[in-house]
Amino acid sequence: MRITEGQLRRIIRQEVKALRESVAGDPAQDGALRAIERALSISPITPEDVMYMTFQPRRSGGVINSVNLTYKDPDAGSYYADVLPGDVEEGGITFDEFMASVQQMGAKSRARRPARKPSMPYYD
Repeated sequence: MRITEGQLRRIIRQEVKALRESVAGDPAQDGALRAIERALSISPITPEDVMYMTFQPRRSGGVINSVNLTYKDPDAGSYYADVLPGDVEEGGITFDEFMASVQQMGAKSRARRPARKPSMPYYD
């Protein structure tokens, strides 16, 4: 039995709709998932996928201006993306709400590396 492209698209739309309804109770989680989908260009992202993600906020002048996101998919490899202000605003949340909801879904925060003393090159 062959499935046509139209049938496949309909099935995918139904699955995405069911996933959206599963997190519809929390608008912050829904907004965070939308921001991640837009940043990674992968659809759909489920709350179970967020468990495989790490994030690190990037600040400028003490204000968060982006969040680095690493998604290590156990089946397909690693994806890297920056969640930008436009991605978060489209979800209807702030960066603080984004990080709190992603952490609540199981993502881990990546620690900042310690500063290193500058070293001189070994060649002349």
